[in-house]
Amino acid sequence: MNRQGVFTVLFLTLFLMGASAILVQSAAADKPQWQKDIDWAWGNTAAGGSVDCPGRYASADAADWMRNRTVGKVASCIASGGRSCVLDIAAKAANAGEIGQAAELAAMCQCQTPDAERRIRDAGPDQVASYLRSQAKH
Repeated sequence: MNRQGVFTVLFLTLFLMGASAILVQSAAADKPQWQKDIDWAWGNTAAGGSVDCPGRYASADAADWMRNRTVGKVASCIASGGRSCVLDIAAKAANAGEIGQAAELAAMCQCQTPDAERRIRDAGPDQVASYLRSQAKH
């Protein structure tokens, strides 16, 4: 390949890489805010004293016990994994058909920001559960 051909290939490669980056950024920007709220929480692994609303984590486990007679794990997320841990549990609940529980856990992860919690609730359990299933770590 001659010199002009090399420059043409290099230019096209750089152009396509830049276009791909723009498309990825555009896709993220096009998400509804409630999905961005969940994404932020899923990326937040702060635990311990930085977990907001720890009483709600314990209440979620109590509700799970009453519903399924299973020992919940949400409260353990206070010690390890924080909001990200709760959303992993929410995704498992969504995959198991526990749509209401999944949506409740997702909303709970934004208890420190009432507007974000409201946006997740307003999206509705079906949409939230569907999003959790689509984003779950496999």
